[in-house]
Amino acid sequence: MGRPYAVPFFALQTPWPRPYPAAPRAAHLPRHWQPLLGEHEELTQRGLPQTGTLNYGGPVVTASGLVFLAATMDSKIRAFDIGNGDLLWSADLPAPAYSTPAVYAVDGRQYVALACGGGKLGSKSSDAYVAFALPNES
Repeated sequence: MGRPYAVPFFALQTPWPRPYPAAPRAAHLPRHWQPLLGEHEELTQRGLPQTGTLNYGGPVVTASGLVFLAATMDSKIRAFDIGNGDLLWSADLPAPAYSTPAVYAVDGRQYVALACGGGKLGSKSSDAYVAFALPNES
């Protein structure tokens, strides 16, 4: 009936992507920060450390140095400081975005918008588009 085998699993390491250049031509660039993206709430509730989730989509960076990511399975959008990787803000979405946010301005006010389609990997589906207004500069 075949030979038994096992695949080692290291609980403190994650196979999920982290935001850093993955292209071969960018491999020489320094990796200043690498936060885990996404959270499996059911694992965290059991006391396991944050593992991250699969990510489908990329980041967008504003001129002021904010990095927005919304590609995770946990239906959240996050804003990071590009300089140190600190999580500055997050918000719940109606479904996973699995997309790269768009940044635009109207009458001098910046917005971040994204499609929250979900549906992959057994996640909730949606047809929602969501936009957030960035704070006005003071």
